[in-house]
Amino acid sequence: MFASITGKEGFGYQFEKIRNAVAHRNESNVHAATELGLDILEQKYADFGQELDAAGELADWAYDLATYRHAIEVLRGYFTGNPRGLTERDARIYYHYLESEHEQFCAIAQEIVAEQDGM
Repeated sequence: MFASITGKEGFGYQFEKIRNAVAHRNESNVHAATELGLDILEQKYADFGQELDAAGELADWAYDLATYRHAIEVLRGYFTGNPRGLTERDARIYYHYLESEHEQFCAIAQEIVAEQDGM
C-alpha cells in the first residue's frame, strides 16, 4: 500500500533535477526538471491520491494533495515561461515545500498503514 510514494527507489533523483534547474536555469536542466522531476511527481501523487481513496483516507488529505499539485504547477510555470514572474528565491521556496511535504506524506502513509495493520 502507498508504493506510489514510499517505494524503495524514492524521489531523490527527481528532487535533484528540480533543485538543479532552480539553481541553474538552462534548457537541459529545465527539461530534466519538468520531464524527469515534476512530471513524475505529478503522476506519483495522482496515484497516491487513488491509494488514499482506496484506503478511505482521501477526504482527510484532499486539500493537502491539491496544495501539493498546485506547487508542482507553479514550479512548472516558473520553468516554462514564468507567467507569475517568480524569482529564483520563490522557486527555491516552492522546491523546498515539495521536498519537505513529500517527507510528510510518506510519514502519513506509514501512519495509515500502521493504523490499518493494527485493526
